[in-house]
This record gives sequence, structure tokens and C-alpha cells, in this order.
Amino acid sequence: MVGLGENNLPTKIGAKLTMDSGKIVAIVTGAISIILAVAYLVLVQILDFRGEMVPAPMETMGLLTHITAIANGSLLPFS
Repeated sequence: MVGLGENNLPTKIGAKLTMDSGKIVAIVTGAISIILAVAYLVLVQILDFRGEMVPAPMETMGLLTHITAIANGSLLPFS
């Protein structure tokens, strides 16, 4: 009778190690998730702190001048 309990000992030890390693992986994964969430919130706050996002004016890019010239026909080669 005493020998029967000893046969299950490696199985119990292996199961306990598997559960412990699973808990470690879960804790590490949770910590990484929390770190990424906090980093995301900090990034959003930094971007929001900069103020309202206003597009660049078209006049400063010189694009409007070329579009107007093409529309008026002054840049066409056959005019």
C-alpha cells in the first residue's frame, strides 16, 4: 500500500510545475498588457496636449497657384 502513493509522486510534481509555469506566463502577459495600455494612454495624452489639429494652408504649399494656372490655361503648351 505504501508503494502505490509513490508512483503518483512524479505526476503530481510535474502537474504542479506546469501550473506554476502557466501562472508565471499569465502574470508576465498581464504585466506586458498593462504596460502597453499605460503607454498608449500617455501617448494619447501627449498628442491631445498639442492642441487642435489644423490642416496646413494650401497657399503655403504652392499647389493652389499651379492648380489655378492649369485651370486658367496659362500653363498649357498649346495655348
